[in-house]
Amino acid sequence: MEEQWKGIEGFEGYYQISSFGRVKSVERYIQQKDGMKRPYKIPEKILKPKMKYNGYLGVGLAMGGKVQNSLIHRLVAAAFIPNPDGLPEVNHKNEDKKDNRVENLEWCSVSYNNCYGTRLERTARQPHNHSVVMFDIDGKKLLTFQSVNEAARHLITIGKSAVSKKVTANNIRQTCQHLHKTAYGYQWEFDE
Repeated sequence: MEEQWKGIEGFEGYYQISSFGRVKSVERYIQQKDGMKRPYKIPEKILKPKMKYNGYLGVGLAMGGKVQNSLIHRLVAAAFIPNPDGLPEVNHKNEDKKDNRVENLEWCSVSYNNCYGTRLERTARQPHNHSVVMFDIDGKKLLTFQSVNEAARHLITIGKSAVSKKVTANNIRQTCQHLHKTAYGYQWEFDE
């Protein structure tokens, strides 16, 4: 299949999205702001996506001095996949959040997306009340907690976290799920 490019809605003439899930800044001329009234050429450039906290790839689209963070799979779906029923979510058919090719995506309902494929089995293996082990940066085991919430309470008590218990627990949980390397200066793992 040949890669196709389309303008991104709201950013026409600035950015394009491809059927392979790549985003590029379009070559264009802008006026210099130094009062010289000469045009300045911005060359075409493929943007490097960044991994978001939830495992999806995203890019920042800038226009008029403002930046809009956008998820690549949603940009591909909006440009290439009709959505006559106005479905709210985009599903990755092969469950790989980094595979943003148009043939791997589909518009769907929230319930369909939540129950798709192996999601229920994967989330069942990571219960919220699972024991958690805290390690120092060098990997030395320090403490074991009965739950993520207990670990969060401990960090708040010793002054390592100044945010709510819910936010602290979520950061620890995401580190256990390998979405982050550390949280609050420690490594975290679910206890097997």
